[in-house]
Amino acid sequence: MNEHTPREEEAESRKRAMARTNQGLTLVRQQRFQEALGCFEEALALFQQGDERIRVAEQWGNIGSVYRDLEQPDDALENYQQALAIYRELGHTERTADQCTNIAYTRFMQQDHADALRWYREALSLYTAAGSESKLRFTAENVERLAAVLGES
Repeated sequence: MNEHTPREEEAESRKRAMARTNQGLTLVRQQRFQEALGCFEEALALFQQGDERIRVAEQWGNIGSVYRDLEQPDDALENYQQALAIYRELGHTERTADQCTNIAYTRFMQQDHADALRWYREALSLYTAAGSESKLRFTAENVERLAAVLGES
């Protein structure tokens, strides 16, 4: 009988979760979204068992992005909100901003330009605080474009 200690089982579970995450990312690149969703959901469950909050948040974000790619924005937003809450709780400014950007883009897809602008502005503020120059520039361009569309220039 091959008995594993709880620590060994946790390490194996983590390896399996990381492998499923990587597989999901590969499947997304191949546009095999339903299969990717299954991988991310399995990884999420495994990371939740190990109580790895940052990895849990990453999976919520990955799942949200798959739903966005599947043009299911309500499901995307629900998952992005889960990731956002964890990143805020952990005080991870740049990843919080990333989720704000994901939400903004999804709200833009839903034609709610005012709410998208609000989320992009929050992301802009957070990227500024995090010192993330490349993301800051990209987000500032989105804020300018949307503000112009809404007549807020």
